Amino acid sequence: MPIGVCLVDTNLRYLHINEALADFNGVPAEEHIGRTLQEVIPDVAPLAAPLFRRVLETGKAYRDIEVRNGSQLQPDVVRDWLIDLYDFRGADGALVGVLMTLQDITARKLVETTVREQRNTLAHVQRVATLSELSTALAHEIRQPLAAILANAEAANRFLDSDTPDLAEVRSILGDIIADEHRANEVIIRLRALLKKKPLAYERVGVNVIVEEVVALLRSDSVIRRVTVELHLKERLPPIRGDRVQLQQVLLNLLMNGFDAMDGESPIDGTLAVHTSQVQGGAVRVDVRDAGTGMEGRDAKKLSEPFYTTKGNGLGMGLAVCQSIVEAHGGTIWAEANTDRGATFSFTLPVPDPS
Repeated sequence: MPIGVCLVDTNLRYLHINEALADFNGVPAEEHIGRTLQEVIPDVAPLAAPLFRRVLETGKAYRDIEVRNGSQLQPDVVRDWLIDLYDFRGADGALVGVLMTLQDITARKLVETTVREQRNTLAHVQRVATLSELSTALAHEIRQPLAAILANAEAANRFLDSDTPDLAEVRSILGDIIADEHRANEVIIRLRALLKKKPLAYERVGVNVIVEEVVALLRSDSVIRRVTVELHLKERLPPIRGDRVQLQQVLLNLLMNGFDAMDGESPIDGTLAVHTSQVQGGAVRVDVRDAGTGMEGRDAKKLSEPFYTTKGNGLGMGLAVCQSIVEAHGGTIWAEANTDRGATFSFTLPVPDPS
């Protein structure tokens, strides 16, 4: 439908309405004038009236309000609407009423939903591919606590077989077994979260926590590759609002790219540093700095393009997915060559309004 427009007074009685909105309400335009919202659109009035009253109470305009509901003509058809409300004043500056514009954005919201679902599917595919690359290190990460559990269980059996078993030592061994079980379980929980395809779940989460979780997951891979991961995490950073798993994926990709960039480099320089900070304006910033081959021979602008890769067996989707995720969270991501060697990949995420 074309954009609907109406003007109501301070008692929510119609002063003016255009034909587009009148047709949508299913009532001739002339039959609106002098009647209240409740009288003309009783089904929708409970939703609309509070919005109008908010403008009357504050004397301020409210724009880009998105609502979802049906109409009196099609009550069973749910549609998405974009509403703008303006305070309307007379020549003397006195508040006359509220001017409303109404636009049907159902088609646009459907496209946005489709794009979001496709992006989520692509992110999941890339996440599975990344974890496949990590399979050897992850198997080692799980095998270590399982081997420790077996060794401790055998040791406990030997103590219990003695004529005078040292129960204190047995209790200590059982404590070690419990700790190793928790360690293996944590790895499995993180893997399941990353492998599972599920709808986006935005929550308040600390960036430092996400960094620490990903570094823990990559612990064995960093040992195998002889890379030292240094964390420089600023304390008391404000939480951001985002999908925990997808933000973990961004960090996972950037750290693994750093590992790959340092393959074949001198072990002395095998250090990857992760910094977190808060920048001017309040956004939280994450920097992943490697000591690898740097940006030489690579076009920084192409690194986030789909299917562009510098790896012989790469999908070329990792950084493209990272960019998509970060931008979907309202942030920005970029890469820069270090002055000495290596490269730094950085991204920022906005901090939500405390209110």
